[in-house]
Amino acid sequence: MRRLRITPRQLSSTAAALAALLPLVYLALGYLRARPFVDDVDALVSAGDDWLVYKTFAVSVVRGGLSIPALSTTYAVLPHGFLYIYFLAAVFAVLGVNAAYVYVVQSLILGVSVSLTWVAFRKKLSAASGLMLLVSLAVW
Repeated sequence: MRRLRITPRQLSSTAAALAALLPLVYLALGYLRARPFVDDVDALVSAGDDWLVYKTFAVSVVRGGLSIPALSTTYAVLPHGFLYIYFLAAVFAVLGVNAAYVYVVQSLILGVSVSLTWVAFRKKLSAASGLMLLVSLAVW
């Protein structure tokens, strides 16, 4: 019986292909999970939730300008996702005001971050360890 031998080059190529595909896989999973794109963040359902605060301020940025017109007090007592508000505003400006669109974009960003983490560490690891790292990051 002949033993199958996998070379480090084959492992590296496999990891590179997987890293290239992961953002698209995460995007597809985000899309499937977010369908039928119902906005699940509103004042009735999400009262007291951080997401409602972020969405309210992001919509305020989209409609009223970068200074967050809806902010009537200091930011000290509110959730502290200051830049996240502008990220949401950018997504809302491009795709429309719907939290489901944000979930899909965040899925894509998650896939990109997994791939970039592998790219950052792959030279420090053996081919097998690099592939294990990529798979672990993707699954975890």
